[in-house]
Amino acid sequence: MLTLEPDIKRRKIRLTAETQDADEMLGYIETLSKQPTLRDVFVTSHERTRDDAVNIRFVVEANWLNQS
Repeated sequence: MLTLEPDIKRRKIRLTAETQDADEMLGYIETLSKQPTLRDVFVTSHERTRDDAVNIRFVVEANWLNQS
């Protein structure tokens, strides 16, 4: 994970991450989707990095739930 940006008012998080292949990216998203505090996990963008054509940088957004 490169960045984590919480939006407290909207109860959303935005993650930027980088991986070597699409299967790893999809596995990461699947793992996030299984977290009991997260809902509506989805990729908002993805791209090959300019400095290394092997890596994929992607952005994920999700809603988080209050576990009270």
